[in-house]
Amino acid sequence: MSMPEGIEVAVSLILAEALVVFLIGYLAVVLCLPLIKYLVYIISKTMYGKTHNELFKFLMVEFKPDSAQTLRLALLLSVISLPLIVIASSTVLSAVFVIDPLLIDVRSGLLLFIGIAYLFLFVYAIALFIHYFLGKYGALYKLPIVGLVGNIKQFFDEYEMDTQIVLSLGTLTYVMSIISLSVALVYVPSPLSKVVIGAVILFLLDGVLRNKKYNDAINFIKI
Repeated sequence: MSMPEGIEVAVSLILAEALVVFLIGYLAVVLCLPLIKYLVYIISKTMYGKTHNELFKFLMVEFKPDSAQTLRLALLLSVISLPLIVIASSTVLSAVFVIDPLLIDVRSGLLLFIGIAYLFLFVYAIALFIHYFLGKYGALYKLPIVGLVGNIKQFFDEYEMDTQIVLSLGTLTYVMSIISLSVALVYVPSPLSKVVIGAVILFLLDGVLRNKKYNDAINFIKI
């Protein structure tokens, strides 16, 4: 079964989203920033050994390599990005290859039962994620925006650039997921598929836009 052109666009957007987010995240968090910090640390250590200048001692302390921090940022990027990519891609693919064939064109009672059971479990799994994760930490995806103004700014400014980059990539993942699902919503052929995709979009929007638990989001970053 081939995918409609519009669905192919949606899937391509999701794949591009995943590639861009994790490529940029890997380059920034795992390679570039740690490398820059390490170079500053080595230069400062060398200069401090020659001059005993307190400035270089301060830079040594501030830029000392921290592998635990790199691992924490990589895990943070995965936790805030992977679930959204999985939800967006599985929703679109389920609409094309499961909901439409099994619930619209199927003539077998067994296949119809399988389709209904899958649809129920799929929506239930997404609802659980929305309730337990986005319901408590959905404000994570707004921090790079609301962190620029208001009372949240003082908290957001406490974090280093690499943490802010990871959070911004999470926001990018969220926005691209909504866009990809919206494209799919336009092109899926059956009303039932449109209802499922529309419901997922509403779940995601509600879990983030109405979420004001910024303290929970900030505490999650500190874990």
